Amino acid sequence: MSTYEAETWATHGLSATSRVDHWHDALGETHLLFDVAVPQPVRATFNAELTRRRFGELALVDCTVDPCSGHRGRQELAVDPGWAGVLVIGSGRERVSQAGREMVLGPGDCVVWDGDQAVDFEVLEPLRKRTLLLPRERVMGLGGSFPAHIAAGSAHSRLLAGYLDMLSRELDHLDGPACAAAANAALELMRAVVAPSAGGDLRTIVLPQIKRWIEARLHDPRLSPREIAATHAISVRTLHALFAATDESVSEFVKRRRLERARAELLDVPGVAITKVALRWGFPSAAHFSRCFRAEFGLSPRELRQDGMPSEAAGP
Repeated sequence: MSTYEAETWATHGLSATSRVDHWHDALGETHLLFDVAVPQPVRATFNAELTRRRFGELALVDCTVDPCSGHRGRQELAVDPGWAGVLVIGSGRERVSQAGREMVLGPGDCVVWDGDQAVDFEVLEPLRKRTLLLPRERVMGLGGSFPAHIAAGSAHSRLLAGYLDMLSRELDHLDGPACAAAANAALELMRAVVAPSAGGDLRTIVLPQIKRWIEARLHDPRLSPREIAATHAISVRTLHALFAATDESVSEFVKRRRLERARAELLDVPGVAITKVALRWGFPSAAHFSRCFRAEFGLSPRELRQDGMPSEAAGP
């Protein structure tokens, strides 16, 4: 289970007079300091709820909120230089103004914002959004200009929103190392989104990281697409999509790399038993290993050894 418990703030059950103050405090605690306002007709029924999940040095915040507005100016910036973040709209509409740019965001839109710049927001209708918060220096060093708008329906917005959706579902079930891996993957996605010319296509950013993780665990017989996807907080479908442009599926990649590592061991360690090599690299039996080996290399493990060394070194 995750070592990071979800934290929740909500105005439900509070008096009408204290809801705005509670929203102001919750927003400052989970995002950044804002001078907030709620339209008078909405005050009596105003509701907002925030859930924060921290992982590594990042935080994922889910928010539902009724119409309101906020201003982050010189006074707030002096107290709280803050974070950078990427916001993904789930439903509703929000107007955001920063650095002389005004954007009206709707479902599927993403925006990357800089917490060290003045900003205004206005929730135009009941809103559901998700925000990934990152240390500002981790984002500012990527280049690019802020705010950075990622339009709904683009490849970047779909993959980023899908990744954050999966994070929201899986973070409560990930242990510390898995949370760290998920944080690293999120940072690499941000690199590609903010500075695509430097970061390249999202697949080229995420896939090498997943492959490195697999390489370190090839000996584990339980290694599977489901485990790989869960550890990196993505869906199995997304995992398969990342491998789709390569010449092999994720399962084929795992099998090939196991066979290549096994082949190297057979040649480098003449005295090791073939059965032991098969089990060490995740194969359930020597017979299954031999069939896969022949299909990959055109000869059996024993024949490989007979071609290059004395037959008595082959082992059982």
